[in-house]
Amino acid sequence: MKFKSFFALATLAALAFAGCQPNSEKIEAPASISLDKTTLELFVAKDAPSQTIQLTSTRDWRVESQPEWVVLDQSEGKGSEKPQTITVSVEDNESYNRSGDIVFTIGIRKAPLQVSQEGSKGELVAEGEGTVESPFNVLGAIEYVKGLKDEAGEFVASEKEVYIKGTVAMIEEAYSFGYGNGTFFITDDGTINTPKFYCFRVYYLGGEKWTIVNPALQKGDEVVVQSKVINYKGNTPETVQVGSNPGPAYNGKLYSLNGSTEPLVTERDFSNAPEKTVAEFIAAADKNNFYKLRGAVSGFNSTYCSFDLSDGTDTIYVYSVANADAWKSKIANKDTVVLAGAYDFYKSKNQHEVVSAWIMELVSGPQQTEFEDLTVAEFIRKADTELAYRLSGTVSGFTTGKDNSGNPVMSFNLSDQTDKILVYGFKAGEYDKWATQLSNRGTVTLHGVYKAYTKDGVTTPEVMEAVIESFEPAPPQTEFEEISIASFLEKKDTVLAYRLHGTVSSLSIKSDAEKMEFNLTDESESTVKVYGFQLGQFGEWSEKLKNGGTAVLRGIYTEYVAKDGTVTPEVIDTFIESFEEAPEVEEQAEGDGSLEHPYNPLGAKNFIDSQSFDANAQVYVAGKVSEVKYQYDAEHGTATFNISSDGTVAAQQFVAFSLKYLGNKSWLAGQKNVKIGDVVVIYGKLKKYNSDYENASGAYLYSLNGETTDDSPLFGVESQTVNVFASATSAVINVTGNVAWTATSTCTLSTAGAAGAVETGTEVSGNGAGAITVSFDANPDEENTKEYKVTVSTVAEVAVKSYEVTIIQAKNPGEGGGDPVVIAVAFDKNPATGFPTATGTKTGTFKLEGYDFVFNAATGFYWSEKEKCLIIGKANSYIELPAVEGKKLTLVEFLTGKNASENVIADLYTSAGSALNKNTAKLKKGSTYTWELEGEVNAKYRIQITNAYNAQFQTIKLKYE
Repeated sequence: MKFKSFFALATLAALAFAGCQPNSEKIEAPASISLDKTTLELFVAKDAPSQTIQLTSTRDWRVESQPEWVVLDQSEGKGSEKPQTITVSVEDNESYNRSGDIVFTIGIRKAPLQVSQEGSKGELVAEGEGTVESPFNVLGAIEYVKGLKDEAGEFVASEKEVYIKGTVAMIEEAYSFGYGNGTFFITDDGTINTPKFYCFRVYYLGGEKWTIVNPALQKGDEVVVQSKVINYKGNTPETVQVGSNPGPAYNGKLYSLNGSTEPLVTERDFSNAPEKTVAEFIAAADKNNFYKLRGAVSGFNSTYCSFDLSDGTDTIYVYSVANADAWKSKIANKDTVVLAGAYDFYKSKNQHEVVSAWIMELVSGPQQTEFEDLTVAEFIRKADTELAYRLSGTVSGFTTGKDNSGNPVMSFNLSDQTDKILVYGFKAGEYDKWATQLSNRGTVTLHGVYKAYTKDGVTTPEVMEAVIESFEPAPPQTEFEEISIASFLEKKDTVLAYRLHGTVSSLSIKSDAEKMEFNLTDESESTVKVYGFQLGQFGEWSEKLKNGGTAVLRGIYTEYVAKDGTVTPEVIDTFIESFEEAPEVEEQAEGDGSLEHPYNPLGAKNFIDSQSFDANAQVYVAGKVSEVKYQYDAEHGTATFNISSDGTVAAQQFVAFSLKYLGNKSWLAGQKNVKIGDVVVIYGKLKKYNSDYENASGAYLYSLNGETTDDSPLFGVESQTVNVFASATSAVINVTGNVAWTATSTCTLSTAGAAGAVETGTEVSGNGAGAITVSFDANPDEENTKEYKVTVSTVAEVAVKSYEVTIIQAKNPGEGGGDPVVIAVAFDKNPATGFPTATGTKTGTFKLEGYDFVFNAATGFYWSEKEKCLIIGKANSYIELPAVEGKKLTLVEFLTGKNASENVIADLYTSAGSALNKNTAKLKKGSTYTWELEGEVNAKYRIQITNAYNAQFQTIKLKYE
């Protein structure tokens, strides 16, 4: 059989991304490129004759893109007034009809040629209804998601799950060790030449998490996927994946795999897996292969079947066990286990882990039958992670629920006269026995093992492997004093419950984990987070609570300590007595965006939704603070909060997102923070982000309760550590703030005084922001660094009145001194004033995080408001990274754009243009890449694009040592 291919000549398109400069040495003919034929006839047979087209180009030309099944005898050529012959052929097509474009280009002009080829299966048509009985084929699913739009024409997710049948054509991630889901593409014929559907983070059959016991997904597998779907960003048909904040977590799943709907289990044989010590396993840090480990168990948690594994060389945390059901009731502390697992590193806990472990062998250790009685303080001081001890005390903060895997969990604080500790991990059967019997204020006796739990840098002592020996409930609390939230926060009573009533906001419901939380605000203008609920409360109230309504509840005070030491008061052991939805608010849009007549939130919404909306217009929006997300972000100097016309969450909300402070300055500690009920005016550009109406980047707080300035006393130093060379004889300390201060040292200090006078001595003073010059001798020592101390202090009423600044002088000859320097550039926001936000700029130097970065682009670079990232292209474009005095660049880490091209290749180069060959593979979108190197002192390096595609960067992190 033979059939035809047709090539249709398309219109020439101007490439708007950049222009070319004419050659000043000669006059060239006008730029043009054209093709002579509109149709070619080819056969599908392997011996089909090749045919030719004629290309005429006045400039050097190249092929920008072509279908994989089209073969050209040349992909580039020199400019010529004479036609050039190009031989075109196509591969056999035993599938559906297909089409694609060959794009010839000279940089400023393109000549696209559409290619259509018949297939032995004929025309691919959309099929199916999306039901389990009649699943969509891939093309049918694509057509379905194209129609999923809201009234504003924005693409939205389907409300219901649909079924899609296809063949796996490409696997992006077979399955994730950490999350148990896979990401892959399916098509109707199993090739990438027909329309593709993106199956993003899909769970295994039955909605189970993918583990090593399940057969790995293979290219060519026939699957039916069950999921909600969306046309992401209007151009990627894919399954929906939602995190747990603010709504319930959701992932699609495989409904069937090669005809089977039952989860398949593969008995894994790891007998030949390489054996390593724990120290060797950590050093290898191999995330792609399984290794055999042997060691002793401690800190065992039967709920998760997790534990610490020690072998004398080191200790590592075993996070997940694939065959946990077979072993979690058998393992105990002091047992010896043999397992196979893969390596992972949990960044937020700075912890090495074994993941997807497969337990192969267990040797039971001696079982403890006698337990020494200790006070809580003695238990914490002893910190014995192997032996269990008996504790007695009062229960508070009791809570039950489910973890993210649906397993039941309970915890409480145990207090005696010496201290308090969290009881978290229980032996098997304890939940079923005690979850309905324990209550706050009762007396409990138990035995358990000590564990130090560290998260985000905060370590919490805990009791694990707990067994409750007895519990005596306290007389039930039947009377509850009704107090304001302000009084509740002042009392800090962690034993008695109190009755509170107020307005609900920031409501979050996590159905899969049966958790809910919200903020409660009352007339005292105080807010508290309501987090832990009594049994049955989730089922009764999870569908009734609404933001803006009024709740009456009773609960107990506790405190949550965040990684930065911030303490957040919470209500736990909560029992909701009643809830009344807020009445509908009748609002009128007000204002014209001027300072005299600012928009109210509804007016701002209507302006954004109007046909006359100008995204570049700077306008004023006024309202009352209804919700505070972040009082201020110390890293970025911004705050985030909601406003409404009346200060309630029931009215139209406007999001003040990453807002600068009064006077368009950074928000600093010690300044007046916004609180619920404050009257504010915001100035800047507006936008709509998903369903939120908010300000765009660059907006700031124009006024706060009528004030446009803040005279709060502020005081600080730019850095408490200053690194200098051995040859340096001075260093500068920058003082920030607006109050008088004094600096003292054994070194000679100098600072510009009033009327330009210079104050010098071992003690100098200043008022407000200023610079102190510290003088000292060069360091001739070749073995040791030197340190100098300067104390800067104030008598003003500020949070921190004194700072000790350390100057570290390197040894001689020296390569800098002190701690590593880390530069982190966030391109998810516009990185610098004046940074280009549209195509066209090819070169530029910008100071980012205090250092000069050089951008040099073949076609251009700019910050994309839409993509929230840096875009730079194409081949030979680069970002030159700064040199840090006296230090070597040792690490480059970057996050690619969420919608970046997956064809781009980037590598690390010297500033002279020599490649370091850190990468030759195509970069995936939304992925983090880390390159380690042994850089030279004071040397500059480049992230350089090596092929003809645009690169996208959300973040870049550099480390200098």
